[in-house]
Parts: sequence; structure tokens; C-alpha cells
Amino acid sequence: MKTDMPSKIGWPFHNIYKYHNGFKVNSNIVFSIDDYVEELYWASTQYNLINTESNHLFKYYNGKNIRYVSTFDLDLYSKGFKYGRLRTTDGHYISSEWIKRQNSKTRNNYCVQIRRTVDRFANQHNKTPELIKSYIYGKVEFFFMYMFNNKTNILAYIQLISKVREENECKLFNQFSSKEFIDVRCIDHYVELVK
Repeated sequence: MKTDMPSKIGWPFHNIYKYHNGFKVNSNIVFSIDDYVEELYWASTQYNLINTESNHLFKYYNGKNIRYVSTFDLDLYSKGFKYGRLRTTDGHYISSEWIKRQNSKTRNNYCVQIRRTVDRFANQHNKTPELIKSYIYGKVEFFFMYMFNNKTNILAYIQLISKVREENECKLFNQFSSKEFIDVRCIDHYVELVK
């Protein structure tokens, strides 16, 4: 029976409790911040975005009409932490395909439904904007936490699904399309992917 804490345990967990017969690690919450109700869970690693991912991050900020963002700024902010799981506001756990690659026996819970608010008349400039809620689907590649403008952000890197059609009360699709970053607060819930 060990009574001393090992000196080298790799990435230390946040909450370590001493019990009568040694130590126990509570590895439930890995990362959470005040702005988000969602929580990030293991596995995690430091991560630098590759060029295509940095370009998608640049498109994410351009879509939010943040004009002062340049590609140079995003190169500075493309370093962060990559996480494998997310706990949503309603308590569901969503994995990522990054975790699935490491363990082929894990559940297939990395496909999600995403809430979006879009302008119905975005292509018609002389019409008054009419905002409607729409839902899109995609699979989560990984979750990314990083600092931008002195604020911690949690994003999900998603590969979207193209041309969803409904048949026999099931939503069907033929292929995946482009990848993009989304805020994790836009994730509605996970959906099952049946191949």
C-alpha cells in the first residue's frame, strides 16, 4: 500500500484527495471557465494549429465581423490545448474523432446537431434581414481551447455534413463537406451516426 504521492505522474489532475489507503485522483473536470457552462474533459494535449486549421480559424473570426483580425494575429493565437471530450449544458458527453482514432472500441458519439441563426435574405441586399434558426450537422474533429484578445475561447473543429435529406423519419446524407470552427455553445446535442 502506497502512502506517498508519486513524484512524477505526468499531467497532474486538478483534484487529488487523500484516502485512508493512499491517494485517489478525481479526473472528472479537466477545464471549465466562467463564460461557458460546458466543460472540457480528457484527453488533452498542447496543440499548434496547422495551416488549414489556422485558415478556418481566420474565417471563423471574419464571419463574426471582427475587422481587426489579421492572419498574423491568428498565427500568434493558434497555440492552445486540444481536448477530446465535452460535457454540454444538459449533461451529455460528446467525444471527438481524435479520441475515436486512438481507441476503435469507443462509442460513436462525435456527431452533433448545431444551432445557427442565419439571415433568410442574406443574398438579397435590398431586403430587410429576417433571422431564422437553422440546424446543421457535422462530426467533431477535436475541441480547441486558446486565448484570443485576453479572453479564453472554447471552439470545436467540425467537419460539416452536406445535403441532409429526411426519409422514413431519419435524416440521411451522402458525404461530408468542409471543415470549420464553431463555438461550443452552438452545439445543440449529439446525434448517432449509423453507417
